[in-house]
Amino acid sequence: MKYDIRAEVTNLRESMSAFGNKYRPMFKISNRQNYLTTGEITFSDPNFMLEYNNMEEAYVSFISPEVYPHTLWVGKNLYFYEGNRLTGKAVVLEIYNKILETTENNEELINIKLL
Repeated sequence: MKYDIRAEVTNLRESMSAFGNKYRPMFKISNRQNYLTTGEITFSDPNFMLEYNNMEEAYVSFISPEVYPHTLWVGKNLYFYEGNRLTGKAVVLEIYNKILETTENNEELINIKLL
């Protein structure tokens, strides 16, 4: 599988329950535009479970990254959700998919092209 980013992932589930490998929440790509996309979180250990309020490095693959090009930079916080419930945060550590990368860490420059 091709990963888009490597990130430090934190479990912020209100239920305080753990989540594991291949978890697929909705990621908020921009704080300025209300756009969510599905992403899959993959841990190095396929049996790993991330406990509430803990952090772990993981890889994230997004669907349709061509819709939101140049929206990520190293250090950006991405929040993820189940429906309208916040379930976690991912801090971008490395970007593998160059279509997503920008050198500008300014939300005002992000222009997601919604179809």
